[in-house]
Amino acid sequence: SNFNQIIDGIKELMESSPPEVVDEVMQKGVILTGGLSRIEGINKFFEDELKIKVYCNDKYEYSTIYGLMKLTANEEAFSKILIS
Repeated sequence: SNFNQIIDGIKELMESSPPEVVDEVMQKGVILTGGLSRIEGINKFFEDELKIKVYCNDKYEYSTIYGLMKLTANEEAFSKILIS
């Protein structure tokens, strides 16, 4: 199923991520955004599959702009993604 493909992709990403990133995700969990977060019970499904806390963003339609606002407010993080 599509959900299993998402789970597999997340597991691959976690396996290839630096240990400090994995530790933070394991401690704090993750936030689902966008249309996926609208599916009732999806956070429980991901929690059961990934064994991490999963939160859903109730303002999913604004997730991208909120993320961009936070990123641009952090000059150091923003400079890392700029292409010269």
